[in-house]
Amino acid sequence: MITEERNPATENIDLLGTEDMLRLINSEDAKVAVAVAKAIPQIAKLVDAAANTLRTGGRIVYIGAGTSGRIGVVDSAEWQPTYGVGEEGVVALIAGGDRAIRRAVEGAEDDEEAALRDLGSIGYNSRDLLFGLSASGRTPYVLSAVKHAKSLGAVTAGLSCNPQGLLEHVDIPIYVDTGPEVIMGSTRMKAGTAEKMVLNAVSTSVMVKLGRVYKNYMVDMRPLTKKTRARALRILMEITGAREEAARSVLEQVGYNVKLGIVMLKLGLGVDEARRELQRVNGNLRLLLDEQG
Repeated sequence: MITEERNPATENIDLLGTEDMLRLINSEDAKVAVAVAKAIPQIAKLVDAAANTLRTGGRIVYIGAGTSGRIGVVDSAEWQPTYGVGEEGVVALIAGGDRAIRRAVEGAEDDEEAALRDLGSIGYNSRDLLFGLSASGRTPYVLSAVKHAKSLGAVTAGLSCNPQGLLEHVDIPIYVDTGPEVIMGSTRMKAGTAEKMVLNAVSTSVMVKLGRVYKNYMVDMRPLTKKTRARALRILMEITGAREEAARSVLEQVGYNVKLGIVMLKLGLGVDEARRELQRVNGNLRLLLDEQG
């Protein structure tokens, strides 16, 4: 496996001074973005499939073990505050359960039956897209889940830094060739960085395609903190040109629903009419505003 090979560029890393060591690690990290770029055609297929899954009432289910599983959990947790999509749209499963997010659960990644139990616990069905994450491509927990999903007729995708294994079993294989790690086998490094980059790109692109982004504003955000409420106010003011007092008043009226506030101020509508207009275009603010000139 490529991820288990020894990296000749770092074989004497233990002899380097601190700055040289960091520069060497950084130079290896710089290769990750290039590797991800080569996988864009396959990543695009996943984005389109994932967007279609959500449009038709299915969910995106991330599943992984160790670092891969944790990265899936992190990405899924950001959908709700950033785009207003919760577990009705995305779920992340990690071998060993929630306790494995903080601490390694020995042997969990080898438990094939646990994968089936975990999928059963969320009511996984053929409408859901399963996205398997495994740097090595050999994780039994992930492979078991993929095989089960395929037996149901569900769409499956896989992300790995090795071409064999997982990617031979999924409908949409995403191979990111990050090469040998700085420290042999430590896939939390380049492979983990690649997984994070791919998941960021996938989740963001899916939300853009579903109209949960207007221009480059997160108009479906759920502002629950002082920082995010200030961001919501700034977004509303920038898009509508409203003064702070008027923008704040509208946000308070609609429970800080940024998209609804934009429609009210831009089109001069009341709450109920603005909500009906958004529903008519399936929440696509760009479509609604372009339609209205």
